[in-house]
Amino acid sequence: EDPTIANAGYSGITFSGTYGESLVPGDPVYLDSSANVAKGDANSAGKFPVLGVAVETASSGSHVVLVHGFHRHDTNYNFGTLGGLVYLSITAGLTQTQPSATDDCVQIVGIAYAQRILWVNPQLVYLTHT
Repeated sequence: EDPTIANAGYSGITFSGTYGESLVPGDPVYLDSSANVAKGDANSAGKFPVLGVAVETASSGSHVVLVHGFHRHDTNYNFGTLGGLVYLSITAGLTQTQPSATDDCVQIVGIAYAQRILWVNPQLVYLTHT
């Protein structure tokens, strides 16, 4: 683990987004039709592509979203393949297993920098399985 990033800490490019639903640190987020940030989901059309991850727990109001950089969370991250790709999940979270069902979105959200640290670097070009 990188000792310079404390648990629940982050470093990088952020913006202040209006949370449109309850979010916790590490939730991948997209912009909904009201320009609020909400949980991305790889098997729900309209809930991708994601643009970053939430870094604060809240259900409404303006809060930090990390769009590029490092995020550490000792509870919500447990990556098995360090240096491996991290994808948007079909369960409104993150996974290191590429979604594979028909109409699932395959979007890279970042790389597992360490077991508990995500390098957030969402790719805005994504694929959907046919």
